[in-house]
Amino acid sequence: MATPETCTLEDFRLQNAIMAEGVFLGCKHAIAAIKASGGGSIINMSSTASHLGYPVYFAYSAAKGAVRSMTKAIAVHCQQNKYNIRCNSIHPGAIDTQMVRDSSKELGLDMSVWDQTPTGLGQPSDVAGLVVYLASDESRFVNGAEIVIDNALVVQ
Repeated sequence: MATPETCTLEDFRLQNAIMAEGVFLGCKHAIAAIKASGGGSIINMSSTASHLGYPVYFAYSAAKGAVRSMTKAIAVHCQQNKYNIRCNSIHPGAIDTQMVRDSSKELGLDMSVWDQTPTGLGQPSDVAGLVVYLASDESRFVNGAEIVIDNALVVQ
């Protein structure tokens, strides 16, 4: 947890090496493999942090913003080159994962607030269903999309 003022260069580089560079390398090598197989789908995991910019998770937000931008550039590149490869990003919000629970605890947030909403926290299966759709031929015309899955948190 670090703001723009407290984030060290080492922490910033580590977050970006894992999240942004990891996605870059995965996509770079996936394009060749998927192209050779005749086409398919690349699905990148970003976060609502790329939309909302959580100051206390400065490096994380920046890395997820990079994933968001790379996804669009990859989608356009593959479309322009007629590779038959779609590339989309998913932007989960508050999903009931250990990361969300640990982050909430670290920030001193009361997780019971989610019990007061009609759907509570999102479940990993909510995201999994979207992944299955994007991986399938049913999503053949969905390309370069950033799909937020957060029960309207970003639009508020």
